[in-house]
Amino acid sequence: MTTQANRPRGYIYTVLATISFSNVYIFSKAAMNHMSMSQFWFYWFLIAFSLNLAVVLFRGKLSVLRNIPRRSRWVLPTLGAMEIATTTLFFASIKVIENPAVTSFLGNLFPLFVTLMGVVLLKERFTRLESVGIVVVLFGAFITSYSGSAKLSDFFIPGTGIVVLNALFASATTILVKVKVKDFPPELLNFNRTFWLFLFAIGWITVSGSSFHVPGRALLNTGLGAFFGPFLAVLLLYKSFEHIEASRSSIIQALKGLFVMGGVLIYFGQLPQGYQIFGGLLSIAGVIVIAVAKLPEQYRNKKARKNNSGQKNISTVR
Repeated sequence: MTTQANRPRGYIYTVLATISFSNVYIFSKAAMNHMSMSQFWFYWFLIAFSLNLAVVLFRGKLSVLRNIPRRSRWVLPTLGAMEIATTTLFFASIKVIENPAVTSFLGNLFPLFVTLMGVVLLKERFTRLESVGIVVVLFGAFITSYSGSAKLSDFFIPGTGIVVLNALFASATTILVKVKVKDFPPELLNFNRTFWLFLFAIGWITVSGSSFHVPGRALLNTGLGAFFGPFLAVLLLYKSFEHIEASRSSIIQALKGLFVMGGVLIYFGQLPQGYQIFGGLLSIAGVIVIAVAKLPEQYRNKKARKNNSGQKNISTVR
């Protein structure tokens, strides 16, 4: 339950999670510059899976698997397959697009697709303010992905289509979680994600015949990225949801691109083109508008849940 007193703690968790996840773009790009994709996947998810396994064992959440109803057992492997597709596209976009900050800016298409899928699949409604946010995000993504060429075949930078597909798969995964796995512990969901991704990584490096020997610097970047992203950032984000609403968290998360841009400047000495920074700022503004538009609805839902809880308590006393 979120309370006014706990909100500062929730904002702190969200800021830390956003900074932590921003490092994924930087360290994964640095690692993939010196190792193959199959090597990168193996070591990235070996570390992420090991950390999450330690968490679920320590918290005693693994026993929940035995109590999953038979009719719901398809959900976790289905989520795993969707995460494999989403994550493959995510890292492919980081590898193809030269500047990770640009990838991060284009990633702001994700909340847009979540909103649109909620309308189509869950029959949710969106307000005029959300409509404005959607238009702003699209316009910002359009500017950010512009290659500088007037030719239609070269109009968008390489990797733009990969980011769009990644956002679509990530949105579909989010909708599935929202509908089917509301009662699963966050630690178990994170463990399930890294389990299937690591299983896929083992198969990939085996089939590809890649060597397990990688440069020490690349392994260090992989370890740092896997710690900050699939482990620390996700746990911090789940902790933030205990204290603030998801929409409030999304407002802060929208600033991820700025953290990535700063990190890329420090680590690689690069900045996106001026028009790409402008497009990125527009997409950030659009995400914030969408998140702000959702706040009244979340407040009403929270109030309704509180009233229902109160009525149940009264009937129990009677």
